[in-house]
Amino acid sequence: MKYSPSLLFICVLSFVLIYSCSEEESVAPVVPTSQPEPEPEPEPDLEVDTDGDGVVDTQDDFPLNSTLTEDLWGQIVDIEPELFFANDISQNAQEQFRRDINLAITEWGNFGPLEYWILGNDINAALELAEIYCERRTSRGELFYYNELQDNLTNVMSICLTEMMHPHADLGWNNNISSGGTFFTDDLSNYKGGFEDYRVVSDNLPQMNASLNGLRQYGFHYLVHSMPFQYDENEFNIPKEDNTLVVLHEYFHVVNSANVFSKDFITDETGNSVRPAYGPTAMAEGSASYLSDYLIRKLINDGIYDKSDNWNHSLRDEMRSRMNELQDMLVNCPNFILSELNYGNVCDPYTFGMWGIAYLLNRAENIDAYQELVFPLLNDLGYYGAFEEAFGITFEAFNQEFLEFLELPIEQQLEIIPDI
Repeated sequence: MKYSPSLLFICVLSFVLIYSCSEEESVAPVVPTSQPEPEPEPEPDLEVDTDGDGVVDTQDDFPLNSTLTEDLWGQIVDIEPELFFANDISQNAQEQFRRDINLAITEWGNFGPLEYWILGNDINAALELAEIYCERRTSRGELFYYNELQDNLTNVMSICLTEMMHPHADLGWNNNISSGGTFFTDDLSNYKGGFEDYRVVSDNLPQMNASLNGLRQYGFHYLVHSMPFQYDENEFNIPKEDNTLVVLHEYFHVVNSANVFSKDFITDETGNSVRPAYGPTAMAEGSASYLSDYLIRKLINDGIYDKSDNWNHSLRDEMRSRMNELQDMLVNCPNFILSELNYGNVCDPYTFGMWGIAYLLNRAENIDAYQELVFPLLNDLGYYGAFEEAFGITFEAFNQEFLEFLELPIEQQLEIIPDI
């Protein structure tokens, strides 16, 4: 505790009797004026519990989130994933979506807390979902502009709605606050909100789109998904497996992300904003793609997943198609480096990474080697150190081996793919 010590001035008074030859004279005492003591600085209140969860703020890792008191990142948790559906998503689609995320959790572990937000076509339904999202983020202080504007939570809420649903959200907040780079964009005229980007209608249906978007700094995994129309009968005759694969794919990203504890992001050599230990794009996307394609077929074979009548291709069929695509692209990057392939490259990181992971796991003779051997080492050794420790080969040497593998005949390449 800090105190401001008071100064006590004590004047010792003497009564002096002065005698003269002719008369006695007394001198009246001088009474000092007392000085007011400074007010002590207020002590910090160590008993404040802002979110009312029974844990005081000083001991609470998330003092504005009443559902979370400690950082559970990287732990297997006993917390149900939270799925938020726009109200134009059918009940059937909601049930199948929930089933699929639980299949992924059963296979790879329950890494949470987790929020998954699923958009549909309807603008009003998306706006309602965005309002739920923004109320949650605002009440928990989970917006990067929250600290700057927390004295006006109405503005915080309004900015969040713009962030998620522009151009459909009210821009009233912008009358008094310039958006210019302070919050999330330099130019709102060219900006599309985060939820709106997943709601966008294409050929009368939203894009088939999903992503993991964080949020490590707030202690939970945040995912967004476009309408899972494949679960319902549709005019395009697209089977439910196509959406199941997306759900499994995104959840494997959760597993990967959960095993990276750092909150720091850097811009890598390809211009991508990453947490370094997460691994290069091709390996992250390749592992999520390959292991999801493997898992759904394993679940079908084990009688856990009911296959659609019009979904009959094997994993080798899938990988043959991917290899044909890869070979077509390879002429544009004959000496590619896997760690440098990124989104938008002429040589697609998903396709190259999918075959790279297939080659790696066959080399390790363990379909689960990537998450079982690499992930536990990421925080201590970094990605490339963990890779070398797990597989006994540097990433550069592996890249060269993979280049040589791609020169083999397709039938020989397919021998490394499980017959499932």
